[in-house]
Amino acid sequence: MVQRSPLQEAAERLLPYHQGRFDNLCGLYSVLNAIQLAQWPMLERNAHRSRRLFQHGIAALAHEGLLHTAIKHGMDEPTWTWLTDKLLAEASRLSGTKLRRVPILQKTKRSDLDGALALIDRHTRSSEPVLVELTGSYQHYTTIVGVSDNRLLLFDSYGYRWISAASCELGHHHATARHRIARSSAAAVCRRR
Repeated sequence: MVQRSPLQEAAERLLPYHQGRFDNLCGLYSVLNAIQLAQWPMLERNAHRSRRLFQHGIAALAHEGLLHTAIKHGMDEPTWTWLTDKLLAEASRLSGTKLRRVPILQKTKRSDLDGALALIDRHTRSSEPVLVELTGSYQHYTTIVGVSDNRLLLFDSYGYRWISAASCELGHHHATARHRIARSSAAAVCRRR
């Protein structure tokens, strides 16, 4: 039996924030979900603080003229990365718990899925949720909380609980797997030291 990490235990105790059925704001919600996991158990889930973070994200998108497109079509990766950094800075300001985004797969070869999964596992075992963009069957941003039994365990805004690692590959132009992990998107949410 594989021992669960503290991050997996947090994911079982907390509920992910869910996006609306008709919005395409999985990018925003993935970050909110990663923040609540990264701050737990030091900070219990706080509806007021989470609402302020949500409003901050919406206001940032609106200020840049990106809100309409984000709701209607979703976000491209540069917008999502920018929003992630904005929300992590605001969460740090509101809570006093300093958070940062650390890219983890940019130097991983596109053929090295096992190496990528090992890096994701190492970060999630260190209580650092991993944000990723999944393409292929999904065009979706989500939060990974662990690697177990050949699965990527998710804390997801659309209700997904896991995806099979066997159905994944690292995204590139010729990728054909059901789930493609965009290497440039994969980032751990870490507490600043």
